[in-house]
Amino acid sequence: MLYVWLHDGYAYAARYAFADSGETICQSYAESMAPHGQAAELKAAGHVHGKGWIQTIGLPTPSLYLHIRGDLERGHTVPGVPATTKRGPLPGLWYE
Repeated sequence: MLYVWLHDGYAYAARYAFADSGETICQSYAESMAPHGQAAELKAAGHVHGKGWIQTIGLPTPSLYLHIRGDLERGHTVPGVPATTKRGPLPGLWYE
């Protein structure tokens, strides 16, 4: 699964996760495109790792998800997140 967070029409965060377990494979967060003040709130709440990398685990519900591969019947998605079938770059963040 690929989960994407949008703000002002741009993707500011993304997380690839295994569809069956939900375990994160990789993630990204672009502070310059995120909602104003969000990065500071996430840092204050401890949603950072390593050298200050902001983790997507502290973000609100993703804007959308894209099923990459595997059997969705055996997996799970984040409740309330709409699916998209459109592949390719979103403005502001390359994720393919």
